[in-house]
Amino acid sequence: MSIKNKEIGGRLVRLFSSSTFRSLSSPTAPTVMRSIVAESGATGLGRRMRLRLLFDQAYDRLMDSYRSEYFYKNAIVNQILLQKHTLDGGARSARLLTEFWAGEARVDIGIVNGTSTAYEIKTELDTLDRLSNQLHWYSKVFDRVYVVVANKNWPSIAKVLPRHVGLITMSPDGRLLERLGAASNKANIDLRVLFRAMREMEVLDICHRRFGVDYATPNGLRLDECWRVFKTLDHEEAHDLMVEVLRRRAIHPAQSALIESAPSSLKVHAIGMVMNVRQYRMALNQLDAVA
Repeated sequence: MSIKNKEIGGRLVRLFSSSTFRSLSSPTAPTVMRSIVAESGATGLGRRMRLRLLFDQAYDRLMDSYRSEYFYKNAIVNQILLQKHTLDGGARSARLLTEFWAGEARVDIGIVNGTSTAYEIKTELDTLDRLSNQLHWYSKVFDRVYVVVANKNWPSIAKVLPRHVGLITMSPDGRLLERLGAASNKANIDLRVLFRAMREMEVLDICHRRFGVDYATPNGLRLDECWRVFKTLDHEEAHDLMVEVLRRRAIHPAQSALIESAPSSLKVHAIGMVMNVRQYRMALNQLDAVA
């Protein structure tokens, strides 16, 4: 990668930031997107095209010149989540976790289906300084843990991974390949960390269905009462109850329409971004706006 291409990629990748995706819900979206492209210095991106095509062209450019964390996240969504699972609430249904904390570490990508899997991404632009600590915390909540790296880096990283952690590489053409399978980690889950990783209403739902804890318990006492009974669970049951409740996280029909229509370059945002109904609908319409 030349220094010039790296600099252009570093600017062009702004097109795939969370804030830029949110701006799709604004009437000024085409102007914003074109401004980012112009400021990046990238050449060869077509003029007067629908935004969905502009995103895909920019994404293809980044695959060759600047594979940021976003590129890896989106590959996991397209090649693992959407190829192997559904989002329809059925037997094969899964949910994507993008702003999910496991103790003191925020998970890059989490997927819950029949089990739970965390993916920690290390691009060619990253260091490994925090990797050990991140895997430590992920392993307190998730059944399976993977590190996802560039193809050329995997032999050296494989030597330092805990035995239960798997390894996935990204090839030059963007394909993901499992090099080392992840072993089940349920026995090592930390009940306290897992308990705190869920939303309050998810914890209450588990404790109501499993132990009969009353929803009417005063607010200041509910979580204390839930923890009192939750900590009596064995690790495997606690994990499986977490998976069950996370899989029930709702997807609004307006978001489903956006997920279905979004180009492959934007799938991770379409699935993982929390917006209101009006924003989902506006973003859907703006994908066909011309910039």
